[in-house]
Amino acid sequence: MERKLAAIFALDMVSFSRLMEADEAGTLKRHRSHITELLEPAVEAHHGHVVKGTGDGLLCEFASAVDAVECAAEIQRAMPAREEGIPADRRIEYRIGINVGDIVVEDGDIYGDGVNMAARIEALADPGGAFISESAFNQVKGKVELGFEDLGHRAVKNIQEPGRPKEAGIHPPGVRSAGTAAYRCLPRRLVGLSRVRGLGGEPVRAVDHSLQLRRVAAVAHAADRHLAGLESRSAGP
Repeated sequence: MERKLAAIFALDMVSFSRLMEADEAGTLKRHRSHITELLEPAVEAHHGHVVKGTGDGLLCEFASAVDAVECAAEIQRAMPAREEGIPADRRIEYRIGINVGDIVVEDGDIYGDGVNMAARIEALADPGGAFISESAFNQVKGKVELGFEDLGHRAVKNIQEPGRPKEAGIHPPGVRSAGTAAYRCLPRRLVGLSRVRGLGGEPVRAVDHSLQLRRVAAVAHAADRHLAGLESRSAGP
């Protein structure tokens, strides 16, 4: 048994049961094609390791959170074109969760809270998107050409240790998170989320805090003017 720190990458197909019921043969054929032609090559190209297949997804390990997030970006950017021409209700989409944490490696598999957190985060992600934990966000901020949107705290069940994951939302253009109600249904532990932008075809942009800074500056300027007026009146003739 070995313990180590790693970036854990959990990928899962959205609505797997429904897709299988609608078209079992077609869904399995396309899923296998995505695995062999896109998912596994992308993981390898970004220096990751596929630990195991999960039937409708993959569990992977990376030494670098930057590599894991860039791998997620490559996969989610490529998926819409690969499913083009498939009826909307039968298209395959994946969710991805990425966490940096301590894991246990044994007999070719990985275990531990680090893995559990990645799986919980993945379950919250938008279809065609990804969430990353705060521990992963702290490793990638300023190092990837993607924007991040902070969504505040959300609840994650069955995770005992305190923590604050961030949402990395990788999704098609025009699609926003519809997970608010789902988050309210997870009454366990509160975690913080932020969304990554620029992975579904929309222009890549970093988070811009200039508007908030301008607002702060405007408030400060108004306060200075008000204080100056009070001082002027108090001085009087």
